[in-house]
Amino acid sequence: MKIKVNINAEKIANKVIDDKVKLFANTTWYKLYEDFVPWQEGELYGDIEITKDYIHHKVPYANRMYYGEGFDFNKKPHANATAYWDKVAWNSQSGKLISSIERYIERKG
Repeated sequence: MKIKVNINAEKIANKVIDDKVKLFANTTWYKLYEDFVPWQEGELYGDIEITKDYIHHKVPYANRMYYGEGFDFNKKPHANATAYWDKVAWNSQSGKLISSIERYIERKG
C-alpha cells in the first residue's frame, strides 16, 4: 500500500506567519539589535521605517555606517556598536526574537 500526501507547506505557513506576525517580528528585531547600532545622538537608530518587509534606517549615512566604511565606532554610548549590526546581533539575540515571535503567535491563536 502506498499513500501519497501533498502538503502545501507555504500555504500553511502563510496562515500562521501573516503580515501582522512579520511586522511584529521586524519591530521586535529592531529593539533587540539596538545595542549593536553605532549612534551617539540617536538619529541612525531613531529615524527608521518598519514594515512587514523591512527595517529601513533612513538617515543618509546609514548605508556607510552599516558597512563600516571609514568609521572607528565610538563604544561609549553602545559597547557593542559595530558594522553589520543585525548580523552580529543575531548571534546573541536570535533566541529572544524566536521566543517573542512564538509567544506572539500563541497569544494571537
